[in-house]
Amino acid sequence: MNAIPTELRDLAQWVIWRRETREGKPTKVPYRATGQGHAAVDNPATWASFEQAIQASAKADGIGFVFTAADPFVGVDLDNCCTDGRLHPKAAEVLLRLDSYSEFSQSGTGAHVIVRGQLNGTRNRTGKAPWGGGLEVYERGGFFCMTGDLIAGAPTSIEPRQAELDQVLEAVLPPSRPSAAAPVRPTVPALPDDAELLERARSARNGATFEGLWRGELNGHASRSEADLAFCSLLAFWAGPDPARIDRLFRSSGLMRDKWDTPAVNPLMGRRQSPVRSKGALSSSSRGSPPGRLLPLPGFPPFPPFPPRLIRGQSRQPRTAEGAGAGAVLPRQAQAAQERPRAP
Repeated sequence: MNAIPTELRDLAQWVIWRRETREGKPTKVPYRATGQGHAAVDNPATWASFEQAIQASAKADGIGFVFTAADPFVGVDLDNCCTDGRLHPKAAEVLLRLDSYSEFSQSGTGAHVIVRGQLNGTRNRTGKAPWGGGLEVYERGGFFCMTGDLIAGAPTSIEPRQAELDQVLEAVLPPSRPSAAAPVRPTVPALPDDAELLERARSARNGATFEGLWRGELNGHASRSEADLAFCSLLAFWAGPDPARIDRLFRSSGLMRDKWDTPAVNPLMGRRQSPVRSKGALSSSSRGSPPGRLLPLPGFPPFPPFPPRLIRGQSRQPRTAEGAGAGAVLPRQAQAAQERPRAP
């Protein structure tokens, strides 16, 4: 863990996490390093120092860094971008462009990049990244399961990369375009009373929690479904017993997803009238977008046509596995060998 940048270790924004099964799926659940129950990404009282998290990690599956609005850091999480020790070329393009501290994820199939900057706009995730996996960006309301498992050739420091971050997100998360083969779906207008309701909810004592869920953040909930239910409860408090209005407001939020139109996810199914699929008029959402395609990014050097291999650990010296060829991974001419096997 010594490879984790000092500017992160100096902040008291650390938790430990344990892998638990939620809704039949493995989930990384944050806990307090002090051993006093669950941690929450919107409650600093549940966080600890880096040293405390390291000491408590013996009784957990790992440590996590919480992103907040008060710090200058943005985390870029690339899921399922590494197969059999090889980084997908499109994912490597993202690492090339951001050119900041990069590490392997805990599973070894993904990558984390941390930069200095801020998230512009409300879209921060897609499940259809160009490499076939997902991409999520955290500015606040989330945590990274940190490993310190460096990706060879990437900087070991956190660099200011606002312009590069904007370029990457514009390329991977292009604005929604109507399909020529299908009619444009109607949107749900933001009625004046809806706007007033939202303003009152944001101004309440728990307004930060409401705003985080409205933006599509999990706010410490272990799953999307739990976040959906919590947000519906808040909407019901402000909107009253009006399922149609609650549904309309939810569809305008960042939590809106395709599964919302299934009874297993939407608790309002059968209770609302005239369901309408929409991105919403109050907030943009990543749902409804065409599959992502990495557009050309300015200044990218030509990338080799073969999938590069990756090195685990801090060494930047090229290594080659028996029977494997060598190849460049990042512009520092770092070469890499086939990834060592690790437990899932």
